[in-house]
Amino acid sequence: WVLVADLTDAGAEAEEPSPATLTAALQADFSQARYFFAVPRERALNALRKGGGGGAAGVSVKRALSLATTAGYAAVLAGRIGRDTVSYIVELKVLAPSGEEMYSALTRATDWAGILDAFQKATSNVRRKLGEPSKEIKAGLPLTELLSSSPKAISAYARARQHLYTGRYDRAVREAQAAIKHDPEFAMAYRVLADAQALRGRRRSARAALAKASKLQGRLSERERLRVEGDLAVLDGRLEAAFAAYDSLFKRYRDDAGALRSLVLVQRMLGARGGGRGNLRMAYTIDPYDWPSLNRIARFLGYRGSLPSVDSLVATLQEAG
Repeated sequence: WVLVADLTDAGAEAEEPSPATLTAALQADFSQARYFFAVPRERALNALRKGGGGGAAGVSVKRALSLATTAGYAAVLAGRIGRDTVSYIVELKVLAPSGEEMYSALTRATDWAGILDAFQKATSNVRRKLGEPSKEIKAGLPLTELLSSSPKAISAYARARQHLYTGRYDRAVREAQAAIKHDPEFAMAYRVLADAQALRGRRRSARAALAKASKLQGRLSERERLRVEGDLAVLDGRLEAAFAAYDSLFKRYRDDAGALRSLVLVQRMLGARGGGRGNLRMAYTIDPYDWPSLNRIARFLGYRGSLPSVDSLVATLQEAG
């Protein structure tokens, strides 16, 4: 597991792309990797809150190193954005949980228009050093397609995600819509919009946003394409198709506890024997911090049945460990 910390600003003095924008881009790029697992940002924030880290929205390098130590993550990815007399600079560092620097990558761009391309080179170098084959990295989507070529669109998307995972769904909708206004082909912004609308109880609007994301699936990673496929199938009542999509998602990305939790709820909707309890146990073995929470996924999928006691299940797993 690799934990992404917030990038910092070392005097770049430019509004876009901001450190928050590039942190969101870094997290998205790393989520494509299959030779190591990137800790989902919201999972890290949930872990920090449950560990007594308060309600702060950030993952500073100090907090990231502390969490990596307690959770047993292999490394922390940190970075900075700066500027010298001739160029903008992006530097990424891979740190051991002890704080020792393992390796780094530095790229430059002459203006902010080229910073996303420079940033992509830095992330590719780091992914390669973490053991991912070059052919796998090249097979993934570049950031300008995975997210957007518009820094303002990515910034609005990053804000929408933050609002979404702190329960401010109306604000999440507004920021996702702002991202789409900057880039009408921004597939992941439609994905966030769908989540926010579903959690507001507006399932028709959620389905419309998911359908738009599905039409733009060439700008979705394989992970997100399968997730959209599963979510759309559930909203359409095609439960067997949803089961197949979530099952494929987990088989391809064995770190995706959210896929397993969605699979469990579909199993319960289908009346499967055992109600998916085995998959649920596996999900909380991967992620004991319950992100996305089972309650939230149930609300998104429209599940109306009873939910297992997550706290007692996690306690049982901890005792067994």
